[in-house]
Amino acid sequence: DEIVHVCSHWRSVALKSSDLWRKVDVYQHIERLVIFLDRSQNKTLDVSLHRISGARLALPHCLVAHSHRLRKLALHWPDKDKADEEECRNFTYQVAQMDLPVLEELLVDHGEILWAQALPLDSNLLPSLRIVRFDTHHISWDSAIFTQLRILHLQDVYIDDEQEVPLSDFLEILAECQLLEELILARAACISFPYLTQGSTSEECLAGPIVELPKLRILHLEWDNVSSAPCENYQLLQHLRLRSETTVRIAIDFSPWHHVKSHLELV
Repeated sequence: DEIVHVCSHWRSVALKSSDLWRKVDVYQHIERLVIFLDRSQNKTLDVSLHRISGARLALPHCLVAHSHRLRKLALHWPDKDKADEEECRNFTYQVAQMDLPVLEELLVDHGEILWAQALPLDSNLLPSLRIVRFDTHHISWDSAIFTQLRILHLQDVYIDDEQEVPLSDFLEILAECQLLEELILARAACISFPYLTQGSTSEECLAGPIVELPKLRILHLEWDNVSSAPCENYQLLQHLRLRSETTVRIAIDFSPWHHVKSHLELV
């Protein structure tokens, strides 16, 4: 908002130009969010919140009055201490329960949370949602929101074994994603794969539905467990029927301590 400090004329023009305030990037201070929301008037909003300090739990109340205008919402808390973790979780959960009729994209990045949180996204509250990018979060597996997604990006999703979704159930979820154009699973340890051995039959390898994704352009699979990654890649790919135009990227982290990765790209 440096433009308002150039001169009085520029300030007057800028404050009357609501399009200048549609994209809101707020770092730490909630006061800036309130100012930008007011200046944007009735335009749709792209809001990114970064490392907000202070009363985070009051933020949803600040956004509720403008929830009907939110087109994109990004929540970034990459740097925080343990005392903030529960507060971040509560805030994110409250946002997921808001009525957001025009929201098309939701990004959540809580990069340092150890265990992922399931967000129960409701398609009735989020009828326009098309893009989900979650870091350390995932969508509740029984959500109907999957059917309307174009892009699904899940990264660093680590959950208890008891909460993992079986591969067969995950495939049934994918079967409902007929509009999906990009599927990115990067270190998403949230799927329970059947245990296979060298003596496993082809029937055992193919247990579960075969899924066709007619609009998929990009499939990116990334694992950080060298011992299980090849088998899990194989099992998932065996159940997918993709277009010849689909780009498939497979990344395995052979040395997580040195960040050395092996990439195989198939076109």
